[in-house]
Amino acid sequence: MQSWNVMRQCRPFVVAGEGLRLADKGNQTADRKTNAGDVLHMLPVDVFAQRVAGSNRRSMFVGSTPQEQNITAANEAAVVAFLVKYFYALGDHERAIQFFESYSRDRMNWLKERSAVEAGAGGFPRASKTLSSSVSGFVRATRLWAPARSAYLELLMAKHNYHKIAQFARQDTRNLETACESAMTAASLLIGCRKGKDRTLARLVIETMAQKNPVSVLPLPPYELAIKAAIQKKNRSESDLENALWIARVMQDDAAYVLHPDLWFALFNTSLHLKQKDRALSFALETFGLHSKNFTALYQGPFCRALRKACRLNRSDVVMGMMREWLAAADGVDAEAKTQVLGFVLREMLYRGFPMSSITELLDVMESFHIETSRVMLQRIVRTILDDAH
Repeated sequence: MQSWNVMRQCRPFVVAGEGLRLADKGNQTADRKTNAGDVLHMLPVDVFAQRVAGSNRRSMFVGSTPQEQNITAANEAAVVAFLVKYFYALGDHERAIQFFESYSRDRMNWLKERSAVEAGAGGFPRASKTLSSSVSGFVRATRLWAPARSAYLELLMAKHNYHKIAQFARQDTRNLETACESAMTAASLLIGCRKGKDRTLARLVIETMAQKNPVSVLPLPPYELAIKAAIQKKNRSESDLENALWIARVMQDDAAYVLHPDLWFALFNTSLHLKQKDRALSFALETFGLHSKNFTALYQGPFCRALRKACRLNRSDVVMGMMREWLAAADGVDAEAKTQVLGFVLREMLYRGFPMSSITELLDVMESFHIETSRVMLQRIVRTILDDAH
């Protein structure tokens, strides 16, 4: 820490014995007679970024003016990254986290200020990925190196600090890529998304894993966490449901997982409660289609549960749409199963007071499959017809 206390003053210094000392005026003449690199100077990262603008330098450069020709300027970001990795290796985890987070806070402030100056407005972006291209070089020069980011992420995972893991991924696209280097790190990030109900970040995690790490297959729970992050919050919107359905499709199509019936019903229930009824029907049928290959297991429980929910909300369009989809895709389902499901829907419709037009449509479907109904149901149908006539 003595060396850091010297460097952090952002003044020229030299290596003296086993430590560092400032290159004071009394030693300046002697210092300039030495080779370049003997006198060092850690520049604040924002100053360093301005000095190397337009170049590919990210860690250091030799002074570009006659007065600085024997001074090697180092990037504060490079020094902090080294210290984070150093303290991590020593097992001083608290200090490693402290260095990383303190620097990250300062960096975000610099980026916001830089973006505001470039835009000529007071609006601040939320993350570096939203910054304009004119400050992309500043973003690169101030970004901590990958080993430091990986060390910080490992420390957060060891502490099960999922909130900070999600916060880390939001700050920078490279942080997100670091968090998606393995299924284990991505799973921890998705837990953070679930706890924070961040559906946008959850989808980004799945997309990034597919792009950057295609050979790695996430276990089933992270996919389920990503879906829950999108739908288990108040005031869910169409975009929330769209993200959840997209993740569910990727989970089934790319990873060959089957959506848990309870989670499937949660998606279906969310679609029914959308404010726009036409969109609700579209989403409900799309959700229903997620189980098109599993209808034989679906009809016994979750399917009837979903139908009952649609009946309770008096959504005859959803009920009949689901029935048509199911009957069209259920060639492998025996006649007894069809009888049970259609009879169940008929009872629900009669109990919920559906209009006779909807009941007639269902009776036509039952007749096409030669499905008979009980005497009790016939009596209720007749009573409904008579009530409807009045």
